[in-house]
Amino acid sequence: MSALVDAQSQLLWTNLHNYSGIWRGVYKYVDGEGKLIDTHESYIEKCIGLGPKYFQRNTYTWPDGKKEVHEFEGVLSDGKLILDTGRIYGEYVAVDPLHGFLSFHYKAHPESHVTEMMHVSADKKICNRSWMWLKDGKFFKVALMHEEKISELTPDLIPAP
Repeated sequence: MSALVDAQSQLLWTNLHNYSGIWRGVYKYVDGEGKLIDTHESYIEKCIGLGPKYFQRNTYTWPDGKKEVHEFEGVLSDGKLILDTGRIYGEYVAVDPLHGFLSFHYKAHPESHVTEMMHVSADKKICNRSWMWLKDGKFFKVALMHEEKISELTPDLIPAP
């Protein structure tokens, strides 16, 4: 492993550790005209394992009672977090210990692409994120998320192989 990849891997590990935990928040979706088109609550569980494994479970709840749960497993490789699930493919890189960048697409919608920027506060208790959605290369909506850490999380959340 090159010194650069080793340094990127260490930065990624530090960054993901800063994001690990249980987070509660709100997602707001705004269309290309600036109109609010959706809002829901989130309960996000993020954890890195002792090896190169990553696990995340997102639970979304809408005011009308609708609920969705999505799980994401990933692997740390060459300074990146690779997410390749039945639902999405993406790559996450750490910019520094508090900022990260995720580029992903939904496998059912290959014409769409999502770019996510994340920022965790220095005290690691607040996380703000944004998703910019592109379809055929054109912007069509943005999602804005504000989350607060409600608990630490241990690697036992990661499912056994």
